[in-house]
Amino acid sequence: MINWWAIVMLLAPVQGILLSVALLIQAKKREVSNIFLALMLFIISLELLTALSIQMHYMPFPFWLLESYLVLPPSVLLFIQANANPNFQLNRKQLLLYVPALIEIVVETTNYIRYRMTGKFTALLEIKAWFIITELLPILCMVIVLFIYVRKLSVITKQTRSI
Repeated sequence: MINWWAIVMLLAPVQGILLSVALLIQAKKREVSNIFLALMLFIISLELLTALSIQMHYMPFPFWLLESYLVLPPSVLLFIQANANPNFQLNRKQLLLYVPALIEIVVETTNYIRYRMTGKFTALLEIKAWFIITELLPILCMVIVLFIYVRKLSVITKQTRSI
């Protein structure tokens, strides 16, 4: 019997992934903000796909290895900057904001491969520092980024009112 609920629920993350790929393909120099939007959408879609896979007890691929919440704060920050500043240029220093997410993905993937090869499991989330950095730090950073956004928005609003 076909589980129609699962098929319908699977459409959301698949559409999100396809949309993020389309945004990346269409990203032009003047539309660099699409890159950051695509990254945010990709991470959220993978999270939905992982949650759905866990709920269905079917995990054909470890989707969680490709996702890191540490991608979201720099993506939101750079998305805001790219849309607020018409002369925005992405530079190497800004790309360094993604290094923690890259490190998380590499460590999680290495841990998973090690487990698959040796059977030795390391529960990274039980390591306090790992939990703080990968789970709590993104939340704190998002609060900071949203505070920056509100400040920037209020400055822009004041500038447009004075014109």
